[in-house]
Amino acid sequence: MQKTIRLIPVLSALLLAACEPTPPVTPPAPTASPTGTAEAVTVPTTEAQLMLAHFKTTDGMHGFTLDRSGDPIKLQIDGSNDVVEMTKEEDRFSGELRGYWLITPDGKRPVYISKGGSLKYYTGRDEFQVTADRTAKALPAPTVKGKYEAPKPAYQATVDRLTAISVKTKLPKFKTEESANLTKIGEAIQQATADMFVHFEAGGSEAWKPSQEAVPQGFTGIAFGGVGYKTDDKWDPKGKGLAKWGGKNRGFSRYDTPKGNHMQVVKMDGYPPPLAAGTPGIVWEVDGTYAVFVTLDGGRYRVDLSTSDKGQTLAAGAGPQAKWPAPLAEALLDVPTVSSYVKAGVMPQKAIDDLLKLDEEWTTCAAKTWKGAEKKIDSGKFTVADEKEWIQKVDKACQKTVDAQEKMILELTEARSKERLALFEKAKARVASVGADK
Repeated sequence: MQKTIRLIPVLSALLLAACEPTPPVTPPAPTASPTGTAEAVTVPTTEAQLMLAHFKTTDGMHGFTLDRSGDPIKLQIDGSNDVVEMTKEEDRFSGELRGYWLITPDGKRPVYISKGGSLKYYTGRDEFQVTADRTAKALPAPTVKGKYEAPKPAYQATVDRLTAISVKTKLPKFKTEESANLTKIGEAIQQATADMFVHFEAGGSEAWKPSQEAVPQGFTGIAFGGVGYKTDDKWDPKGKGLAKWGGKNRGFSRYDTPKGNHMQVVKMDGYPPPLAAGTPGIVWEVDGTYAVFVTLDGGRYRVDLSTSDKGQTLAAGAGPQAKWPAPLAEALLDVPTVSSYVKAGVMPQKAIDDLLKLDEEWTTCAAKTWKGAEKKIDSGKFTVADEKEWIQKVDKACQKTVDAQEKMILELTEARSKERLALFEKAKARVASVGADK
């Protein structure tokens, strides 16, 4: 009977290299334990498990000795007298470890170790797979020394500057969620020192513009999917009712979604305006590359600091009051925003309960009206024109509910705006008293 010879998986490439002048990599010999018995030897099965070896690219054109047997990690490229100190850096994607880069003091990344145990070698724009081809002696002390430190991004100075003067740094008793609370904002402004006041400077593309964020992440309330948020109607700040603030209430319905029918405040064309250059305020906190910018009238914005090198930033000082833009640039409320304020403890629970009660009335009214279309729908001859006609019937039948909710939203918007204007006047006095209006 012919026997099958089974090789230990010590990297077949190492055994094939036995014919070369240098000896192949072999597992260490068993050693005696304190009891006198031979200890089992763990045989490396991946390139990365070899802590000290000579490696070669699979095309045989590049080679190097990698010594990870101690600290620091050392690398010597074939043909070079330099022994280079290496810094290990994790490679992660969406938080998951993929491998490790070995980085030279000047920031080059010649060696990559994958989580699966393979090695790659990089030179110029070329990438090579690598295998171990022989054992190696431990490398001497590095001749090229230094731990690699990634250079700080250009915006880091802005991040550091604003972090140091933020409310969370200088007045740590204030909580994150209180950045949406007008009473707490007023208290923070009255305690703010001159260096804590800043103003917005515009710059960069539209994608980088600050966005209003009513409450901190984690306090966001309900949201209605499948409804519209814009209207072609032009916003006129001199208008009446909710239109003055940039919106109008509308009901949305479909015959096939009886429980998905809601009312929603749609924003008029031209609303909201971008955050105006020169807007004064304070930095509540800095989260990574974003600053929570609270204006002197209680507006809350999220400003991307990573674009500060493009001209967008929060500059020192509130600036001269004569150059401040008008307050209340973005004051319109809607059901999701009110629910967020309730969740953050800014508004009472009754505010959202009353709005949602009316929303349920709309759903009931819409479903009842759509029943009149069931016969034609069931016939299979229900056209797009028919649907538009029935949507108009629903809007007419349920308009009183839409108007009632719009009136309620208008009252909430005007009440909060009144509080914001009072806050703004007190803030103006504080800025002047500490000499920050320069």
